[in-house]
Amino acid sequence: DYPADTALLYVLRDELGLTGSKYGCGEGQCGACTVLIGGAPRRSCQIPVSAAAAKPITTIEGLEKDGRLNPVQQAFLDAGAFQCAY
Repeated sequence: DYPADTALLYVLRDELGLTGSKYGCGEGQCGACTVLIGGAPRRSCQIPVSAAAAKPITTIEGLEKDGRLNPVQQAFLDAGAFQCAY
């Protein structure tokens, strides 16, 4: 259990083991922590876990379907677009 004001990012990473969302700037500017909450992109470093309770959350890990990468994931691989130091 986490305090209600704990950033969603830490619950995803530390409790659920979903490490695709990264801590970048901690201010919601860089986008490294982006997840979809109810289908809308949100910065998980800025969202308290209590605000996301009972809402559908999709992380980068949830984009693949049946073992196939999402087109966005594939485009990152094809372009060699990787973040450094995350």
